[in-house]
Amino acid sequence: MNNFYTLIYLIQEWKRRLIGTYFAEALSFRKSTLTLFFQGIRTSDATTNDVLNAHQVTFCADPQRTAIFIDRFSTPKRSNAAAFFETLEGLKLIDIRLAEADRYVQFIFEGGEELVFLLYGNKANALLVRDGIIAEAFKREASLTGERVPEPASASPKSSTDTDVTRTIFALQPLLPRPVVRHWVALQTDELNALDAANRLDNMLRASAHPHIDEDYGFAILHPTELKSEEAQVFDSVNDGVARQFYANVRAQEFTSRKRELTIRLQRVEDKLSKSLTELERLPESLKKANYLEENGHLLMANPHQSAQNGVLSVEDFYNDGLVRKIKIDENRSLVQNANHFYDKAKSTRLHYESSLKRITLLEQKRERLLALMVSLDALDYKREFDKWIKSHEDDLRAYGISGRSDQQVAVPYRSLFVQGYEIKIGKSATANDDLIRISHKEDIWLHARGVSGSHVIIVMTRNLGMPPKPVIEIAAQYAAFYSKAKGSSLHPVIFTKRKYVRKPKGSAPGAVRVEREDVVLVVPAEPDFSNSH
Repeated sequence: MNNFYTLIYLIQEWKRRLIGTYFAEALSFRKSTLTLFFQGIRTSDATTNDVLNAHQVTFCADPQRTAIFIDRFSTPKRSNAAAFFETLEGLKLIDIRLAEADRYVQFIFEGGEELVFLLYGNKANALLVRDGIIAEAFKREASLTGERVPEPASASPKSSTDTDVTRTIFALQPLLPRPVVRHWVALQTDELNALDAANRLDNMLRASAHPHIDEDYGFAILHPTELKSEEAQVFDSVNDGVARQFYANVRAQEFTSRKRELTIRLQRVEDKLSKSLTELERLPESLKKANYLEENGHLLMANPHQSAQNGVLSVEDFYNDGLVRKIKIDENRSLVQNANHFYDKAKSTRLHYESSLKRITLLEQKRERLLALMVSLDALDYKREFDKWIKSHEDDLRAYGISGRSDQQVAVPYRSLFVQGYEIKIGKSATANDDLIRISHKEDIWLHARGVSGSHVIIVMTRNLGMPPKPVIEIAAQYAAFYSKAKGSSLHPVIFTKRKYVRKPKGSAPGAVRVEREDVVLVVPAEPDFSNSH
């Protein structure tokens, strides 16, 4: 975009508009972008309403969109802005120069001070120069201050034995704009002589500028007819075209970044769902365990007068061809009581098995919807499409604990992970606790360490009117205890109840709630594993 030929015409425009103005200030509002303000009267001589002929120059040192152009003027807002080159304030701009064969621009001020703009991709920078020495730098100041300013490079032609015409053209004329030249070469029907083509392109680009933007090759000053562009967007000035392309690139880069960020977050959720489903695939083992526990109960009931040795009862196992089965029992209980204990454990394990079967179906459905969402996201190519997609899928994203907007703007108020197929959400702060309460369903399970401040914890029930298995409640309670003032306790009580029994009193402090009914579980605080969380 800011190739050497474009800069030739840009500087012609800048000289007409900027020479004779005075440097007001240079501010950076965002990373790698510097905004320079010039005005037609010295700052010291200006009154409140006497800022004449004001101009704003935008310089971007981001390697992906390096550019410099006169921007639409807007009154600078100094909040959250870093100031640069303050010693230039009030100095008159007397000349603007472009190196003979390099993307090296000099703004010359009265008194001999210079601002040198290097438009070199990864090395793009703005340098304040005095007597050939760098006095201040926009980027990498610590390493550059006090060094001699770099000299412009020469663009002498290089010999080439390459059989590829395009590469030979660039060797002969290294300053030619690459995307435009590649497009131009591809359109030629006659066999090209590389030297003649390079000279022809150089002459056309130096003779006149025809600023336009085409979808295939972006911004160019070569005449659109040379590039077979029938639907090019044409501009009155090179500066206007550069500015339009710059902001189009900004929007495209923002879209790419946001899409990539959202894709990563959705993939993390999918990874968690897949991990939970993998864990639930071991359900047949759970059913085998329930059967084994029930068999223990039957064997004890069939041998009511047997005696145990050191807490172990050896009985004939008629479930396995009369082999001996050793059953560990509690000698403080009768064999009947021990048998009932095994029956209770078998029943609990079967209930967990049946509950988990339902969770598998729900998780598979949730994962299928998520995969469809990811496919539709991947198909988006433009920011406008992306914004519409976000708006139409807000509820879907929220269901996965994701905001479509960037993390810098909106943060999800919790972290989450899955335990035995149940999603567990943990509030990040007192304010986030309130948000977590607000977005949770009334049938979700709410937990909190009793008597101390800490995170609210939610077990997502997917509108299920029942309760999760006891082990899930206990694990969630351990997390609630860990994220509380009771973190260092050996044991601590944690209260839990349905979300519908938790109320937020009007005017109460962040995180404060009133609980109408509750149960309590005593647990050891434990830190969750967020290795697959979002």
